[in-house]
Amino acid sequence: METMEAECYEAGFPLSNQFRSTGGLYDDHAFALGFFAAINVVSDDVEIDLNGFKLQQAAEHRLQQKFFSLIELGNMPFVPREGPLPFGDKFQSVSNIVIKNGVLGNNAHHGIHGNFPTNVTVDNVDIFGYEIAGIALNGASCVTIKNVRLLGTATDVPVLASYLGSRLISKYVDYLVDNGYSDTLSFGETVLNAQEVQNALRAAITEAFHDVVHDDEYLDSINPEHEEAFAVLHNKKRLADGSSYGILLNKAGTSVFEFPEVSEDNAEGVYLINVEVRDHFAGLNEIVHTTYMGEPVSDPNGVAFQILNKHPYSGEYVTISSDDWSTATYVGNFLANAQALVGKAVLSGFFDGTPLETSKTKFNMQPEVISWIENGGTVAEYIELFPLMCSSDAQAHVPKGAIGIKLDGSAQITAKGVKIHNVRNFADLGVLDCGYTTEETMHPQAFFPGYVANSARGMSISGSVHVKVEDLVIDGVTSDTGSAYGLDIMRDSRNILVMNAFVDYVLGAPSLSEEDFQGPNHVGEAVGFNINNQASSITLKQISCGEHLQAAGEVEHLRDNSLQI
Repeated sequence: METMEAECYEAGFPLSNQFRSTGGLYDDHAFALGFFAAINVVSDDVEIDLNGFKLQQAAEHRLQQKFFSLIELGNMPFVPREGPLPFGDKFQSVSNIVIKNGVLGNNAHHGIHGNFPTNVTVDNVDIFGYEIAGIALNGASCVTIKNVRLLGTATDVPVLASYLGSRLISKYVDYLVDNGYSDTLSFGETVLNAQEVQNALRAAITEAFHDVVHDDEYLDSINPEHEEAFAVLHNKKRLADGSSYGILLNKAGTSVFEFPEVSEDNAEGVYLINVEVRDHFAGLNEIVHTTYMGEPVSDPNGVAFQILNKHPYSGEYVTISSDDWSTATYVGNFLANAQALVGKAVLSGFFDGTPLETSKTKFNMQPEVISWIENGGTVAEYIELFPLMCSSDAQAHVPKGAIGIKLDGSAQITAKGVKIHNVRNFADLGVLDCGYTTEETMHPQAFFPGYVANSARGMSISGSVHVKVEDLVIDGVTSDTGSAYGLDIMRDSRNILVMNAFVDYVLGAPSLSEEDFQGPNHVGEAVGFNINNQASSITLKQISCGEHLQAAGEVEHLRDNSLQI
């Protein structure tokens, strides 16, 4: 069992003698979370000819390493000052890259990902089994994607983002144990030292790994020894629990915030020719965050400290004692306990001077959090100190739902011969805990009011200029509980030409009725072509919709609210 625990708990990271600081090949910062790509392109003028073969991530590594791309363009997965950790001070972009003739299969994040790449061609490639995006390029220029098929998101994702949070916090817990941290975390009759917290964290990671990799590819709800791991980690929908995209083209920087406006950092020169996206799904797991100064209470990795998470089937709280917030107190679990003990150590200065990240850009846990846990305070008292924030995922991103092709923050785009079939968002209705309405925003960086994480779009164009879309077919866009749009032109996009486009089977919450929508939940609508009221210079020629648009609320073939300039 000890060998199994080491395999599960430590797998996915380079060995200590493989890091550059000890004479190895791998940069200590860039690979701090483990191997982030199967092929990491760090030089110019590279041609990757898959020659008909398939490249995919093994099940074991896919579980252990979530920040992963099959092909990464650049020397690290995030540019400096972005991502859960500092991955380095100098980003090295690449140019003149060709990827062709093969298949990119199962992966935990992206098929192809890159920041600031130039002159990139992806030709004759099929991509499937991606959890977040098939192709995601930020700040790219001169990109050609042709004869490419995105054949579906992964539908066998066994764990929630909490598993990643458990893996990330483990390095901090290990440091506490290895360096003799003597303080404890106490609540009720329970007193936990660092070794006990590590044991529980290690056991949960091991149980999840065993169930997923060596057993039936899902967490075992029957085995009572795995009950806590199941309650905290099990992914009921089996889909990535955040936003997802077939193809994502974005301005410089990550795409975790709101749909962008036009920027000086737009991607530029993009060609999509003969591209197909099908069976693209999302199933956001909404997290009710508690906040301090408007930002989620979080551990040093920026992972939310959750107290209101629930069992995937019973719906009972797994971190607090009951659903009566006036009397409920902290009872903890392996992840929350690890985050709290590490937070207590950070606040005491125990990590000062160590390589482990504890900056306030990620760590947002106040001494009052620890006092509340250890003094047996009620949830109602806690929320008075740390107000709730809904409408977000586990990492407090602004959720955007399921999108087949997202052409955002880009300029000079040509898309010809694009087919999009069966985009679907399985997300539930937004929770009512935060008391906001469809007229109010909840996330501090949100632009659209109300709960919109359950939306679905065939293609979105936001903050983009000089875009030509020709010979477009969108056949099947569904939101189970929200609104669905065929082609959605948003924010201040301008100089957009759409020619010969057909949209059908757009379904906005077709199984619900208007009385099902309460609090922040917009009545689901279905719109074939939607143009936002900030967009301008939009030209539509030879566009049409079929007869299969259906919604709980409004149904429109064309909604044109663009500025008339």
